[in-house]
Amino acid sequence: MVYVILLRGINVSGVKKVKMAELRTLLSEAGLQDVQTYIQSGNIVAKSNLSLSAVQQKVYEVIAAHFGFEVPVQVFEDTMWLTFVKSNPFLTQYSDNQKALHLTVLAETPNLPNPFDVNTTDAWQQVERCIYLYCPNGYGRTKLTNGFWEKKTGLKATTRNWKTVLTIANMIEKARSTFN
Repeated sequence: MVYVILLRGINVSGVKKVKMAELRTLLSEAGLQDVQTYIQSGNIVAKSNLSLSAVQQKVYEVIAAHFGFEVPVQVFEDTMWLTFVKSNPFLTQYSDNQKALHLTVLAETPNLPNPFDVNTTDAWQQVERCIYLYCPNGYGRTKLTNGFWEKKTGLKATTRNWKTVLTIANMIEKARSTFN
């Protein structure tokens, strides 16, 4: 199975530093195969015969044991991630401004009141556990942050820009192509 593993809150402003080369080695030693990472914000694609929950626990434990701090970890099967990519309701409407697109993934599907009022110029749409965002002024200026969604839903959230979402999809294809 190919898994997407997202870490939240590492390497931000010098806090919870995790070097990706070191993490790739640690995860490989822990039994994951063909571990790939993308940039320093905790985007990982790896293969494993373990269940999704076992991979999540293993990554969590490796980081806590080696680096000495806890990090929220979300794990997705490759097919689920590719569904996230295809399900973006903003792709057609904002195809000329993909830099403004982001994906927030919640730990599970929330019970959000629909609709609810948010005083923002940004657009958002929930599709199951995903919150698709269009932030024309940049994610750094939106009210629709991880903290906002966590407070609103009571669930852990992590966000990636659309370029990262697509890069992870490409990493999945690369991992799939290395199966014997």
